[in-house]
Amino acid sequence: MNEEYRLNLYPFILRKITAFTEGFIDELDNDASFMYDEYPDKEYTLLMMDKLHKLLDTVFYPEDDELYSLMCSIADATFVNQIYLKRAQKD
Repeated sequence: MNEEYRLNLYPFILRKITAFTEGFIDELDNDASFMYDEYPDKEYTLLMMDKLHKLLDTVFYPEDDELYSLMCSIADATFVNQIYLKRAQKD
């Protein structure tokens, strides 16, 4: 199964959050990026997740705190997964 097909199986909002998070990761991707450190710094990773949360808030305008929390959790999981995938592709 290819990546595009897999993403199309996701619910609409999950596809949007995933695409948004992948774009955010792509902007951070360079040879000196923290994500390629042997052990990426946890504090910096959390700082980047917080930045991602603020960007999500400006794009999706969640009115419900529970929805916002869920969106951030999905973005965080996608963020960590994308770092793992980028690292695996680089090796």
